[in-house]
Amino acid sequence: MIASVNSNHQQLRRRDGPSHMGAAEQGPNSTRILKSDLGPSSRRRFNPYLRLYETLENRRAHKSATMEADETFTQIPLSIDPSTKAISTSDSSLSSEIDELNQLHRAIIGLDTPNGVPPPPAPVNPKRSIQITKMRESGNASLKKGAYQEAVKMYDMAMRMAMDRPAFEASGLVREELCALYNNRAQAYMAQQMWPEAAVDAESAVEMKRIGNIKGWWRRGQCLREMGRMEEAKDCVRQGLDFERAGPEKQQVGELEALQREIHKALEKS
Repeated sequence: MIASVNSNHQQLRRRDGPSHMGAAEQGPNSTRILKSDLGPSSRRRFNPYLRLYETLENRRAHKSATMEADETFTQIPLSIDPSTKAISTSDSSLSSEIDELNQLHRAIIGLDTPNGVPPPPAPVNPKRSIQITKMRESGNASLKKGAYQEAVKMYDMAMRMAMDRPAFEASGLVREELCALYNNRAQAYMAQQMWPEAAVDAESAVEMKRIGNIKGWWRRGQCLREMGRMEEAKDCVRQGLDFERAGPEKQQVGELEALQREIHKALEKS
């Protein structure tokens, strides 16, 4: 029995050894490829578990490198005023963030609430809204009288007050206020043929409110047209129509459509 097993083992070794065709063995029904004859890429192709292992190892290495990068930090030189508690730094790249932090701190200190706790976003303290509305209406009155520079000044003041709203107040209200003010200031610039300034304000208005803002789209398109930037004007008006036709003012897009036709005619002539 032992001799028979050894004999079979020797036959098997001879059959699998390098002396027998080297790369493959032709059996009665199939061809068997030997692992020793496959390169690394071939072994990965024939072994899905090896591919999975390599993928997981690569991900682990990437995650480890990312975690090491996240753990590094830079110490920032900050100082605090003992009386006002305002933060300051010598790093000029952080000036905007420091300003926002100090502004939020001042807003919280000035709250007329128990324990100085910020109120919920709504309802909003009406005092600031009343002042913004008064300045916007004063700007509108100056615009109607032809005092365009005075109108721009009033809109500027109203915009600064709207932008200075505390961060804990409703952001949607700020967007609505700024949309109207950018639109009005764009109109004041257009009346003075200050097309680039008006185009920037009109673009800011539609960024604040894309749907239900036909005036903003029209003013942006008209300014681009006046500057001779016809392709940009065409794209602006087309985009505006796409938004407004799906919005609540879809019945009032006639003025925007008329501007689109005029732009197309100008492009055909050029």
